[in-house]
Amino acid sequence: MIETALFQILSTDSAITALVPASRIHPVVLQQDTAYPAITYRRLSSKVNQTMTGFSVEPKFQIRAYSKTYLQAKDLAEKIVTAMTKTSGVIAGTSIQIKNIAFENDADKYSDELKVYFVASDFSVSFCEL
Repeated sequence: MIETALFQILSTDSAITALVPASRIHPVVLQQDTAYPAITYRRLSSKVNQTMTGFSVEPKFQIRAYSKTYLQAKDLAEKIVTAMTKTSGVIAGTSIQIKNIAFENDADKYSDELKVYFVASDFSVSFCEL
């Protein structure tokens, strides 16, 4: 599952884990009472491509970097972009081979409900399952 590979990328990058332990990297939503900084990841959509032998899927993901301070959220988001875009090949502990991860855009936001800043970064992922 590609989501498992994304978690592996985020939770094993030393620049990211220097700020966010794996226990604060969550699919879709933050856990209740999460400490900050923290990260969430979620699939936004999937592009299906017809091929001669069937089809391939290229999902788009959003990864959010949360922090109590704006500058730390920005710094964490930059580390996420670097980790994601430098990744290719088979992801350890998975049957996923990353062909390419492309950074598409990001947006700075603030959650009044959580009282935290976050940067939402979008990526398209080209991969195959082995």
